[in-house]
Amino acid sequence: MDIFKSWIVEQPIAHRGFFDYDNAPENSLNAFRRAIEHNYAVELDVQIISDGTPVVFHDDELSRLTHKDGYVKNLKTEDLNQYNLGKSDQTIPTLKQVLETINGRTPILLEIKNGALKPQDDCQKIYDVIKDYTGEIAIQSFNPYALEWFVNNAPKYPRGLLASRWRKKNRDVEPDQPKSFFVRYSTGHLLLFKHAKPNFLNYEIRDLPNRFVRKHKDIPLLCWVAYNQEEYTNAMKKADNIVFQDFEPKI
Repeated sequence: MDIFKSWIVEQPIAHRGFFDYDNAPENSLNAFRRAIEHNYAVELDVQIISDGTPVVFHDDELSRLTHKDGYVKNLKTEDLNQYNLGKSDQTIPTLKQVLETINGRTPILLEIKNGALKPQDDCQKIYDVIKDYTGEIAIQSFNPYALEWFVNNAPKYPRGLLASRWRKKNRDVEPDQPKSFFVRYSTGHLLLFKHAKPNFLNYEIRDLPNRFVRKHKDIPLLCWVAYNQEEYTNAMKKADNIVFQDFEPKI
């Protein structure tokens, strides 16, 4: 596959689905249905809950999206329908439910939410769900060791290394900011690139251009997240594709 001519470069990617703040909140089945209707690829976040089930949910804490206290990792599958997303009737979906809903109708950029030095168990659980899916999936993560697992065990999936300089607070970065200075420094400087062996990079939009990505011109550069057309247009001068949110981009 020529990745520069693939959907990873050529198809707009909707951040957490093409969501709205009423009936199709982020990472909901309705948000993915809306993306399909607009011919957008979808970016989504996967983490593992207490019974080993991969679910699609971004934050560690439940409060922002469900208005209930607790951590998503402590949930069980039978709990998920009790947690409505925003003010909608949508609830936290399992990865299996998302795959059944999308059913190959648009590509998926799947982010593994795991910062552990040994994320093998989570990677295996995610792979067990996606391995028989016939639609297009690319894997991405801030964790190079998660990508390394796919290099060694499921190399057919394109891999993207997420990165940020983790500077000032903003609406999207701050909830994810690693506490460890080493992790922040190494991800921003792409120090563990050799472990991840990525097929593409996905760097925070505010930190482009920079000398770290210029070292890797042989692979596509994506960036996250454009929140309006002006940001999107400017980012297209710096990157090969843009992950966007809150508007319909004009290409």
